[in-house]
Amino acid sequence: MIGGDDFDSPWEKLCQERFPVGSPGGVREEIERYREAMALDRLLIRTQFPGLSPEATEEPIRLFGEEVADAE
Repeated sequence: MIGGDDFDSPWEKLCQERFPVGSPGGVREEIERYREAMALDRLLIRTQFPGLSPEATEEPIRLFGEEVADAE
């Protein structure tokens, strides 16, 4: 685990500053911060989780494409 975290840590602590989650603007800012800090040129997003309907999986992809990736 990163920074001395362990699997017994609360979820909120484990995900702090690790996963860009939130509003489109907040996600853009976090991705930009990662890009600058680590010279990222690729990004993997995960929207499909066990039990989600196809619609629930497709909506975040659409939202990301329209409001995060294409935003200026």
